[in-house]
Amino acid sequence: MGFAGEEDARRVLEVLPKRFGRFGLTLHPTMTGMIEFCPPSREDSITRTNSLPGRNSFDLLGFTHYWARSRRGVWVVKRKTSRHRFSRSLHAISQWCKSHRHQKVRDQHQTLVTKLRGHYVMALS
Repeated sequence: MGFAGEEDARRVLEVLPKRFGRFGLTLHPTMTGMIEFCPPSREDSITRTNSLPGRNSFDLLGFTHYWARSRRGVWVVKRKTSRHRFSRSLHAISQWCKSHRHQKVRDQHQTLVTKLRGHYVMALS
């Protein structure tokens, strides 16, 4: 959840465990917390045209969320595949290629195109 003010976020964070408790659910203590996620400061925007994932970013559900400039020059939140998930997928593709070298190149190509299409569709949605 995103909030404009810290006090709203604190209020929800206090009430959320009680509401989840009504349904027999709990919040994981290490996976639940508050982070400050705001656009880079004015000095950063003067020195850089785009914000790189790092200082103002976080990973959630396999994606890295970070601040960057839109095509119109406004700060927006962008997403890209998490570095860990991407390297894991790349390793899996490499293993698949090694184990299917005996197949015809046309069949390998068709399967790889399907796998890549799935990656790009997930990244865009």
